[in-house]
Amino acid sequence: MIVQMSQFVHIGFNQLHRVDLAAVQQAIELESKDWMRYSENCYIVWTDVPLAQIAGRLLTIPGMNDNSFFVAGLNMEDTFGWLPAWAWEWMWRDRSTQPFCFLPPVPPISPY
Repeated sequence: MIVQMSQFVHIGFNQLHRVDLAAVQQAIELESKDWMRYSENCYIVWTDVPLAQIAGRLLTIPGMNDNSFFVAGLNMEDTFGWLPAWAWEWMWRDRSTQPFCFLPPVPPISPY
């Protein structure tokens, strides 16, 4: 079994033909562990999903196939830009203790 490592991914799209931004957000939530939107049409996500799967999910959004979009992995060791402080703090947050999958804790075992 091949395990996909989590990575940062940039998702950007144009709005030549308007799409429902709530539908875009829902698609991104389904394909990522964490995400941020830094402009109306640009997201950075933390995910272990293959990029082709993210692109396929975006194509399920009505009207998205009439627009252009770009999904690309980010090398966070070679980044530069001008973003608000909160965006950089979100990107550099420690995710090493973040569980692979979000499940409720196991209930304690009764001593009896």
